[in-house]
Amino acid sequence: MLYLAVLTGVWSVLQQAQFEIISSEVSYLKSMNILVGHFMSNLGVNVDRDKESIISRDDFNWLFSNARAVRDASAKLVTRYS
Repeated sequence: MLYLAVLTGVWSVLQQAQFEIISSEVSYLKSMNILVGHFMSNLGVNVDRDKESIISRDDFNWLFSNARAVRDASAKLVTRYS
């Protein structure tokens, strides 16, 4: 009987940890969606070199080069485990 109580306690702790991880990842995914959907699309980095941009194309690429891939990986994790 003690063995069952210990297993139940361990299982409860594991479930709580999983919930915390997924909750954190959902929050992170929301932030990444804001980054990609709002900030990256509105920074004004133009293909046309004659138009003025808020930041240079090189700076934009340095800052945000992996943002979409990170957001997509986060979305896969949330989808898989929630």
